[in-house]
Amino acid sequence: MSCLGIQNIIRENIIPLIEEYCYGDYALISKILGEGIVDVKNQTIRFELFNTSNIAGLITALLSPCPTIREVGKVAEDDEIEEETEIEKVNESDSGDKI
Repeated sequence: MSCLGIQNIIRENIIPLIEEYCYGDYALISKILGEGIVDVKNQTIRFELFNTSNIAGLITALLSPCPTIREVGKVAEDDEIEEETEIEKVNESDSGDKI
């Protein structure tokens, strides 16, 4: 799925469902989506985040309510690299023992 596809799904499907679920309470919507996406004062969604091909601003806004997600992702990547290194070491030692 492309970045544009993800932007469209969030803008067209997810945000309207959350708005409906929260009965238009933008303070509550902000707790779910974060202040990077919701302008509580003006009671609007910051749709300008969706009107660009640069998805970095949208991703940052989406992750702002839970900044540890990036850290968990980083730890998971580090663990995968470490695990791959261990597997390579085992494979190298096994390949030398075969006749």
